[in-house]
Amino acid sequence: MKKLFSMFIMDVTNSTEFENSTELTEYLSFWENTLNDMSFLNIKAKHRMGDEIICVADNFYSAVMIAYYIIYNWKYEKFMPYFGITIGEMEGEIENVDKWNHPVIKKAREANEKIKKDDERKSLFFLELPSDLLFEKSLDLNMIISLQTMLILGQTSKQREILGLYSLVNSQKKVAEILGKTPPTISNHIKKGYIEMILQASGVILESLKSGQVKKVASQSGDSGDFSELISQEYNNHNEQIKTHLLHKIWGG
Repeated sequence: MKKLFSMFIMDVTNSTEFENSTELTEYLSFWENTLNDMSFLNIKAKHRMGDEIICVADNFYSAVMIAYYIIYNWKYEKFMPYFGITIGEMEGEIENVDKWNHPVIKKAREANEKIKKDDERKSLFFLELPSDLLFEKSLDLNMIISLQTMLILGQTSKQREILGLYSLVNSQKKVAEILGKTPPTISNHIKKGYIEMILQASGVILESLKSGQVKKVASQSGDSGDFSELISQEYNNHNEQIKTHLLHKIWGG
């Protein structure tokens, strides 16, 4: 059975205008190392060509899940990351992602270029999905992403900070404790920053990718068994592990 995976090619908006290129390079290296340290995932990430990061991970949903957490916790509001994302199947393991040659790389690059060429930058990532019955609604998913991007880019600095932390701990009380604010203050920022709505939109995208994986695994195996419970459990475990890992890396928690 072929291995299912997802990948992204990430760039940084207006990176040439970043005053301290060394600072940006170090920050991108931080993310490269943070991703590669996710030993609980079969993942390969490489910072290359200035401000680009390429990342490949098992499962259809992993690249999007990781991209969302990077967006939520990115510290340079004027230089936001954007992602071209796609999915695929492969046999074997990736030894060197920098030398890896797979047809989906072109798809991820094309998705990335669609964002780059959009002067209005209406989306922070674009999904380039196979045009089959598994993902017949990919156009709808990209529309959700565009609306979600509008909400994210419309946030204040404090709302963005709370979005990042809340996405990792999922508790207004914990966010208040970490930031030294009162729960009502945090609640107000969450409401005005549409944070719950942003996270719910992420859930819709990820659930669609997870559902696509269930269908693909079933079609590959030729088994009529229900794979949804097993894949859902793995999905939930990976999500919690990623959140714990990023909380430690970003906040020292």
